[in-house]
Amino acid sequence: MDDAARRKVFTSGADQLVRVGPAPRLFVSVCVSWPAAKRGFKDVDPADGDIKRLLSHLAGEHKAVIRAEETDSSVMITVKTTNRPTAQKIIKTLRGTLLYQAGEGDMWRTKLLFNPPADGGRPLVAVLEPVDGTTGRKILTAAPKQLAESVGTTSPSGEYKEELVKVLDGKANVMRHTTAGMRMKVQFGTVILNQWRKDKTEYTFAELETLLQRAGPRGTAQMQNLVSESSARALIKWLTPSNPELPELLTGFLKDGDPQRSYSIMMDTKNLHIEATFEPVYGQKSLDRNGNKGSKYALGPLSTYPLEKQLEAAEIITVCPDSTYDWTLEIRKTAVAEKDNKTLPPFTVGELQRHIKFTGEFLDQGFPNFGMADHFLRQHDVKNIHGKTSLKYTLGFKYILEVNLFHRWVAKQPGQGAGATATTTTAAVLLYSDDWEYQMRAEPSGNRDWKDTFAEQFLEYFPDDPAPGGDAVDSRGHFLQWVDFIRKALGSDDSKKD
Repeated sequence: MDDAARRKVFTSGADQLVRVGPAPRLFVSVCVSWPAAKRGFKDVDPADGDIKRLLSHLAGEHKAVIRAEETDSSVMITVKTTNRPTAQKIIKTLRGTLLYQAGEGDMWRTKLLFNPPADGGRPLVAVLEPVDGTTGRKILTAAPKQLAESVGTTSPSGEYKEELVKVLDGKANVMRHTTAGMRMKVQFGTVILNQWRKDKTEYTFAELETLLQRAGPRGTAQMQNLVSESSARALIKWLTPSNPELPELLTGFLKDGDPQRSYSIMMDTKNLHIEATFEPVYGQKSLDRNGNKGSKYALGPLSTYPLEKQLEAAEIITVCPDSTYDWTLEIRKTAVAEKDNKTLPPFTVGELQRHIKFTGEFLDQGFPNFGMADHFLRQHDVKNIHGKTSLKYTLGFKYILEVNLFHRWVAKQPGQGAGATATTTTAAVLLYSDDWEYQMRAEPSGNRDWKDTFAEQFLEYFPDDPAPGGDAVDSRGHFLQWVDFIRKALGSDDSKKD
């Protein structure tokens, strides 16, 4: 390959070649030197997808060759192009984009925030309880009589909201200079703590806040983004037209047919995660003589993704010790656009269709029970078979609520396929806006034309689109009202009450 048709990136002795297509004859070469990483500019690392996308985009857009080489003390940028103005334009873009942004080092780290009870004077004590399947503990609230007098005062809720605004604005400032595509969503679940004093499992709220402040920077806490089946049912029960707490707009959507319901089958092979949606096929003739009901449901295209370490994510977790569930705002980089995903499944849709037998029975929310041929499972080393029922609610003009119920299949004995009995084991609840994915799409230039604050960019809403609880003071309040409503509904699960 000709030198003019490739770009070479060096950092600390590592290099990578990136093809940018045929290049014209280049007459101008401009070279600049900047301070190395941690001295004002970003690290030029060939393993950094953001840097690769940026340089590839600029090289292709301007029909140039760009060489970026880092030494211990400086970053050397060499641009070869057809004229000096173009070279200067590229250098100016690189200088602005590669400039180190305040807070960038903390962008992809978990941030723990503590939302104290509205009434800090109540005799509540946080109890750390073991969690099945983990080595950590989750936070419960209790009121042991012997500890009631030891409950300390907590910081006002207003301080939490101020801290939340500060964190979100800091994340937005870094994201505006990120070339990668990103996705953002709110999830509900339980914070799991992996470190605590071994001789102490009961904490006042003030003590718990101190524990969480230590756990955040250390990375010794993580979010388990699942809720119980019964909690998900409680939320679904609240989302009915007869609920007087719901805004009129949402009530109208519910009367018109919400939620939208969809079904899919998910499975893992050795290296891949595969998912296929399916829909009932109407107007079919009677079932064939062997009773195979697979023809009553048509599988959609297979979505296939490598089972690999997930890309960088920023989690802003709010711990709510006087509530059943905590919540997190997750911002995650996306690997590639789905249309560009070329990973091929080990079998076709038709092959999968032939080896699934729907039993005619239905699980929760109408999910059709099924079995899978044992030889098909062994041939493709299929594991972790799940069915997903997705209920999607349009909350108003701004937000979408998605409730996903998961059913698990386990092979009983050799020759019996995936088993005919499956139950809902877990659920996931997500809150997001369709606008977010568009606003956070990949931006190769690394310069997003965003508004000044996180709330202005992502949370703006129409005044005639209220959330439960009445008119909000601002867009941040409107967002938090929806979050609080969902948490309250999930916590109304009667099965958890004494």
